[in-house]
Amino acid sequence: MSLENTIGRVLDTSKHGRVRSFGNGRVEPYRDDGRPMVAVYLFSNRIALFDPCAGAFTLSNAGYQSNTTRRWLRGLMSKFQSDDDERGLFVRKCTWYTSDPMQYVNGRKRRRFHPDTPKEWEDSRRTPLKFKLRKGCFPAHEAVRKLFPKEIAGIIFSFL
Repeated sequence: MSLENTIGRVLDTSKHGRVRSFGNGRVEPYRDDGRPMVAVYLFSNRIALFDPCAGAFTLSNAGYQSNTTRRWLRGLMSKFQSDDDERGLFVRKCTWYTSDPMQYVNGRKRRRFHPDTPKEWEDSRRTPLKFKLRKGCFPAHEAVRKLFPKEIAGIIFSFL
């Protein structure tokens, strides 16, 4: 199944709450201490974990820096990442970077490599990168989160 269908199923898990397997991926909603969570697996490796109550999600390459993993991570980031977060996924010579390693030289069209670019994706299997969720991704959770404190929201979500 395609990445677009996966994104649709991540958004749809709040309604049905069941594991959805398809082709090379799986979307698995579950509860952690009463909080609804959604995990996304690619080739049986967890690449994303969504926490709508906290308004955040984490991404990991699961130790596989392949074109498929890169495409899925970029797709999830483009759909769910907050607009004020400028981090991304850039690849140069088989190395993954969180910001663009190529910089323009004195306003010219030519770009050059900047060696001090952070390589946070290299360690993302042990410590996944955390991003803020874009407002409106999980509308039901955001409406409740604004009205109630976290403790009450957690109790309400446990009954949903």
